[in-house]
Amino acid sequence: MALTLAPGSTDQVLTGQATDTTLPIAYEDDGLEGAAAGLRSFYHDLVNASSWPASGPALTNGTVLKNLDLSGNDGALVNPNGEGAFNGNGLDFTGVTKRSSLYLRGSSAPLADIRGSGLGSGATATASLSGTTATASVTAGGTGYTSQARALYYGGGLPSPVTVTPTVTSGAITAIPALTNAALTSAPSIAIIPKRQFFFAELWVKLPSAANWTSDTSNGGYFPIFQCADENKAVIDDPDLFLLAEFAAGQVLRLRRQIAGATGTYSAGDSIDIAPGAGDYGSVCQIGVWRHPTLGFGAQLHRLDSAAPIVAASVVTATGAENPFDFSPKTPKFGFGVGEYALTSGTGGTFSAGQANAAKGRCYAFNIEPLDPATPRDPVAALLASWKRKLARPASFAFS
Repeated sequence: MALTLAPGSTDQVLTGQATDTTLPIAYEDDGLEGAAAGLRSFYHDLVNASSWPASGPALTNGTVLKNLDLSGNDGALVNPNGEGAFNGNGLDFTGVTKRSSLYLRGSSAPLADIRGSGLGSGATATASLSGTTATASVTAGGTGYTSQARALYYGGGLPSPVTVTPTVTSGAITAIPALTNAALTSAPSIAIIPKRQFFFAELWVKLPSAANWTSDTSNGGYFPIFQCADENKAVIDDPDLFLLAEFAAGQVLRLRRQIAGATGTYSAGDSIDIAPGAGDYGSVCQIGVWRHPTLGFGAQLHRLDSAAPIVAASVVTATGAENPFDFSPKTPKFGFGVGEYALTSGTGGTFSAGQANAAKGRCYAFNIEPLDPATPRDPVAALLASWKRKLARPASFAFS
């Protein structure tokens, strides 16, 4: 590698291939430094021209959202009705009239790696019940499983799924521990999960004002901002990683991570509520979500303001059980009013006046990445570093 003069120029240019492995890696987004090697993430930022080639107000349906991890697993802008505007370096949902009419769609690649696609497949098992003890019988061992594999007992009277560690021999599931639980009233179902499903997500939004916050209590009081379920379904009836929504009761943000219900349905979930402070409504905020082997299932809200405290409002609960439903082919969807919960009924239906007010926010950037269970990065530290970088941006690149 050498510095040479370009023909007809006095500028020095770098030629050849760098072979010095001690040189720091240049990332399209600094947040990718620390992401798990060999696992696919999705990083997108409407300010970054490498990620948003449109670089401005043209909100053309199907515009490619380039993944900043440079894997080629890109996303797209969904805007079939030509709604919304580009303001403050983000998607402005003021004036959007229909559910799932405008949103940023990411790649399914990180969801596949969070669930563990490629790590194992084909294993099946059944359970029989004697008293309050369920005994598993492996009906097919499958191939490609690793020590990350888990088995989930669900249904049969269990109030929530129970995770156990199966025996893996030469890539096949060969045995599953029995489960004794006083809640068991019938034989439960068993799901084999290839991976522990640890992840980290970061979303940048401008929240609606408190006056515009959803007050609609239909569909449980949710007004979605992010989900991975299909665009006209929801976490209760379609595989999903998690749902983020405005929640009517208490004017809070609600995170709901999907797990199996007591009957093996989508109905149950681990939920976290974060109450925005008075200054957070109507402001640009960072929302972080994680499921971590030692830090549990957590969420964090941090206003983008130099006067805001460095320590953000956060809520953490137990790590909880894995999700038995296969969300790996789903895509992340980021936008106010996406999904079934945005309306009481109908497909692509028109918002009520209250729902249109609840959509008066902006979306700027989001990332989602798998965490390596052996060496997971600290999501709280990663969120703080990202918050500081966004705060330091010059005005022309700032979220507003």
